[in-house]
Amino acid sequence: MLCRILKQISENSVEDGESEAMRINYIVTYKDGKIIVNRCETFYSNEYNFGAHEPIDTVSHGHCFFEEEATIEDYVNLLVEYINEKRYYADAYYGKRVVNSLSFTYLWRD
Repeated sequence: MLCRILKQISENSVEDGESEAMRINYIVTYKDGKIIVNRCETFYSNEYNFGAHEPIDTVSHGHCFFEEEATIEDYVNLLVEYINEKRYYADAYYGKRVVNSLSFTYLWRD
């Protein structure tokens, strides 16, 4: 599954490159029996005063990029594969930018 996610991110690299976002990342989440990857773009806010010595105000927007039915075990296995094979995928196939754009989170649901 990790290979499919990274391949899809890699195929989206032209759109990512043309985006005016200051940062694009992909957040992998497990929720309601699904592994979901959201593509998130972060922009400078309209209120940001360029050149001033103040914190940079940003605004983020995201949308679902990838979704697949899975168990929590599948999610944990995906995370373990990412940790163990991160360097391999970056060096051999997709590059560091693609691999490092992934982050993992878990939304607990009672």
